Amino acid sequence: MGKYPDATVIPLSGKSGWYANVTIPQELRPFFNNQSQKKLKIRAANTKAEAYDLRREAEAQIHLMFDEADLANHPLPKAANALQEMLKDGVQWEPKDWFDPVRRWDAEDDVRSRAGKAIATFNKIGKQETTTDRVATAFSELDLPYLSPEEIKQDLIEVGDYEQELFDSANTYLESKIRPLYDTFRIEFRKISEEKLVPITRGKPFSEVAEEYHASDLFRRNKKSNELKRQRSMNKEIRAVELFKSWASPAITIDEFGRKLATDYMEALAERSSGLIDFRGKAPSNDTIQGKFSAITNVLDWAVRNEYISPPNPWSNINFGGYGEARKSYRDWTEEELQRVFSLNMPQQDFLCFAILACTGARLDEIALLEWEQFEEGLSKAGKTVHWIDTTDAIVKNNPSRRLIPILPKVAELIKQYPIGLNKKEPNRLFTWPKDADGKAENKASRDLMKHCRKISTDDDFAVHGLRHTVTTMLRIERMDWETREFMMGRGGKGEGANYGKAVHIDGLLDMMRDLDTSFLDGQRAITKQ
Repeated sequence: MGKYPDATVIPLSGKSGWYANVTIPQELRPFFNNQSQKKLKIRAANTKAEAYDLRREAEAQIHLMFDEADLANHPLPKAANALQEMLKDGVQWEPKDWFDPVRRWDAEDDVRSRAGKAIATFNKIGKQETTTDRVATAFSELDLPYLSPEEIKQDLIEVGDYEQELFDSANTYLESKIRPLYDTFRIEFRKISEEKLVPITRGKPFSEVAEEYHASDLFRRNKKSNELKRQRSMNKEIRAVELFKSWASPAITIDEFGRKLATDYMEALAERSSGLIDFRGKAPSNDTIQGKFSAITNVLDWAVRNEYISPPNPWSNINFGGYGEARKSYRDWTEEELQRVFSLNMPQQDFLCFAILACTGARLDEIALLEWEQFEEGLSKAGKTVHWIDTTDAIVKNNPSRRLIPILPKVAELIKQYPIGLNKKEPNRLFTWPKDADGKAENKASRDLMKHCRKISTDDDFAVHGLRHTVTTMLRIERMDWETREFMMGRGGKGEGANYGKAVHIDGLLDMMRDLDTSFLDGQRAITKQ
């Protein structure tokens, strides 16, 4: 099937709202009462500009109507319907059934059986001496549209040689109507069976498959850990699908996905002028482009699982080489940069957040949402007070992020001196950065902290996230083993601190951190009030 005309947007006289208007192809007009145009109301459109933005959904529905009509225009459904209209029970099968690999055989068996019964009944009438009642009963069983049982009985009364008359009538009807239609039907059915002249039907709309997937339990769970995803992660994936739909049109079907479409979309994402990804005028990274594709690939996986398309996933093993900027690598902070940042005049919460990040290597999204109850203390076996942050029940990136983060004494003292209740809306939180729609405060916190970083350096590779790398380097210098470092940074491990005394576990980690140089916290600093 070729492409259908695009929809225009028009108002209708005497009706409110806006309508999608598509010209009906000439060959399909008999299926639409010979109308030249098909119109469908555009939902939720208050202005013409909104209607143009939203017209694609109505356009897709109209195109699907054209698909159905195009199937009905194929010789096989036309022959099948013409025959069925002459048989008892009439038309029982839709045009699309004749091209379904399973239902088509059930349909053929039913129509052939009904046609055979009609032919056999006519032959029986012609061969046997029958009474008036038997002839009438035979026609009644057939329920032929051209002659009702009442009309047959009336003919039997009015016609003298009724049996011969009825036989002639039945034989004429058989030879001129049913048998030719039956023969045509068999020829057309054989064509698509042997010559495979099945028209190319449109697949299931991608938007419908995406809705199914996003409503499934599979979508809500992490593929690796089987844990429930964060709402932020699910929203991000849904937005990526909506972005693709805005580029490709909501009318795209699941069977239109291939390497060419993937390449075109990759080109569009990487092109700054497309406006698909806004990075303040900068080109998106290769990682960002891959992330946008991942959301679409998951929907296609769902389509394969449900046999909407045949395996393999058409967007599996895509090569992203050459598209987007290389992955950004944030460098370690130098000792001088640490000293200078912690000597800046800044709000108290900014300084404390910097201090926690610089002495733990924690992620900013973990610390920006920190709650007072997560800051814990306990006694080691030697009776020494130790402190830590407990993220085992917090909203974190992944399972390894659920851990106990040791807090050095200097940082613990800063936290204790920090006022409680500064966040009026959420007094249980340390910091006041508001949460976004995903329940995260990372973006707001990053903007505030980066203002201080830019006073020290304008290098793109100098950023808040670099503190995470800085702490890793510091721990490596102090010869902390790789496995312990991975646990502390939330990249590995199983939260083993919960399996035995927390304070004992933290005391062991702090012992390995005892020689870390945190003198930058003692720099000449001026802390402003919140």
